Amino acid sequence: MKKWLYIVGIVAVLIVIWFAAPSLRCLAGDCTPASSQPRPVWCCNQGELWFSLPATVYCAQQYGVHNVTVSCQKSGSSCIRNNTVSKIYCANSNNCNVTGADLPNRLGSIVSGGRWYYKGSCVLQGNQCVLQTNTNGDIQNCCVKGNPDPTQPSATSTPTQQACIPEFAPPDFGDGSSTVDPPYPLVISQAQLDTDFTGFTFQTGVILGGIDIKCGTGQRAAITDISAQILLSDSARQGIQALAQRYYGATVRGSYPVLPPFSTSGIGTSQAMITALTYTPVDPGVHIVQVTVTQSDGQAASYDYPVNVYLQDNTLR
Repeated sequence: MKKWLYIVGIVAVLIVIWFAAPSLRCLAGDCTPASSQPRPVWCCNQGELWFSLPATVYCAQQYGVHNVTVSCQKSGSSCIRNNTVSKIYCANSNNCNVTGADLPNRLGSIVSGGRWYYKGSCVLQGNQCVLQTNTNGDIQNCCVKGNPDPTQPSATSTPTQQACIPEFAPPDFGDGSSTVDPPYPLVISQAQLDTDFTGFTFQTGVILGGIDIKCGTGQRAAITDISAQILLSDSARQGIQALAQRYYGATVRGSYPVLPPFSTSGIGTSQAMITALTYTPVDPGVHIVQVTVTQSDGQAASYDYPVNVYLQDNTLR
């Protein structure tokens, strides 16, 4: 009986030592970089206290976080996550707290045992897979078991690699297609017999956000803004000057550029367009509908859509 009590006592002492002496737990590998659970606060000092011991746990200067989503691709009715290994950095000399990251917008608040880091996820919204960077949170720090010198490679520490962050081409206007209704619009002075005449309605084809040209993910930037203005072409101005030789008083009547009302669709996605731009022309000849598109990385591009406005010579006013 005494022998059993003796054994139970020893076990109890060992259990107390195990939980009361966190340094021993670190040496046994209880603080491992593969763990997705919050690292214990006591792990932060191991770089100072145990750097000379074998199998030490230390505070590395940097650490690779796996399965970080940097872009999304649509496949059928689901989304594919394009993941990478992204670095976090720990510059403090007395703890393992995260002080920076390759993707700083993924960093969250500092908590006991580390700092929140958001790996991101993909969400299907309509026909687009949208990257959400503030989801899939995990508490991280730079506690690493292995080589006590963070400046030297360690056989047991997690290898890191630079995350590939997509870079996008400018917005893509495709073949520059558009539609005009009616297809042969007249100047307003020649449409007085049509009481429903309101000029013409213009619509672009689909405009795409620029494609990823760095990582090859196939992802496109989101279109964040569309603006439009109407200009009178040089050829139209020259044509009106030629008319003045035949008709007294022929001159450019409009003031350009004109900012017409229009509606859009697809803003915030990688495919957008002007669905309806309305304008009542007062001058004949080729008008330029100049459309400027801005995408999520700040790049902007413009495209000139020509719209020919006709003049019936026998009703010239």
